[in-house]
Amino acid sequence: MRPRILTFSPKNTAVHDMHLDALCMYADGSECDVVKGNNGFRILLDFFAGKKKPNFLFVQSTGLINVLILPLAKLLRIKVVYYLHEPTPLLRKIKENPFFKALIWHTVQCLDCLASDHVLVSRPILVKQAQSALLVSARKLSLAPLLMPKVSGAAADKPFRVTYLGRPDERRYLQQFIDSSQLITDLGFRPTILTGNPADLKKSFPEIPSTVEVFDKPNFSEELKAQVLAETLCLWNPKRGEIAQSGVTADAVRFGLAILLTDKDPAYTGLIEQGIAVDFYRSQGDGFKNIAAIDPLMVSDAAKKVFSEQHGGSAFVSSYLPLFLVGQPAKLAGDA
Repeated sequence: MRPRILTFSPKNTAVHDMHLDALCMYADGSECDVVKGNNGFRILLDFFAGKKKPNFLFVQSTGLINVLILPLAKLLRIKVVYYLHEPTPLLRKIKENPFFKALIWHTVQCLDCLASDHVLVSRPILVKQAQSALLVSARKLSLAPLLMPKVSGAAADKPFRVTYLGRPDERRYLQQFIDSSQLITDLGFRPTILTGNPADLKKSFPEIPSTVEVFDKPNFSEELKAQVLAETLCLWNPKRGEIAQSGVTADAVRFGLAILLTDKDPAYTGLIEQGIAVDFYRSQGDGFKNIAAIDPLMVSDAAKKVFSEQHGGSAFVSSYLPLFLVGQPAKLAGDA
């Protein structure tokens, strides 16, 4: 019998929808059926409206509503597969967020993991963090790359942007990006910021020079992101330290773009070897002149194979499909 998978995200955002769309895309034609469920409380309709009860509930993120939905799925004998993006310790959450928000977030994550049959994380280091920070049982944990849909549409013939993508975060050298905007402009490129957090951007950087083109749309659409990245030669994503989220680096691979990285990014070594990443500190020392030497066609070709293995069809077959077919992860936490 083909397993039936119902997907769910407590958050109604373009990013979470994108990841669920990717799961549906790569499962199409496989030995399982994936149904994209409603977000929020409307998921209850999907539990009871269909003729066939789902075998699995795939939960994409953390949210307060999970405290109701996940136990209900267990009560209905639906196995819960929970994708854990940021298994950070409570003290780190408190350091980076308001106290009560951090406490609630951490508590909900612990309850989510407790109610789940399988907990997926993207990298080996997160396996250990989930065990230590959230006390997740090793038998529940497995590795599964973050799935992303293929890009439709072609890139610009002559990409002209150097783009900072995502939430404003000084751990990613955003101030230096802004300070370097005239230098980047003099090289013939347009410094660009695309963020879904306009209030945070304005609060942290109230005066951004006119040399920087800013797209600050709350929960910006995938269409806008695709438009901006189609015109981008290189993404700016250097990190001062460990940051759990790696979506920007994944987007570089997905869109076939070069990316500025430091060795704090877990994908650094592999993408440097593939000719996709550019070392930030070396580029900085060169006045970012080496950006002009990037060959977008070579980078795009190199990124296609990496994308399939890490975020596309091959990743689904190796890391997700065995879990849904036989109820066991392809890579156990103990193998990480």
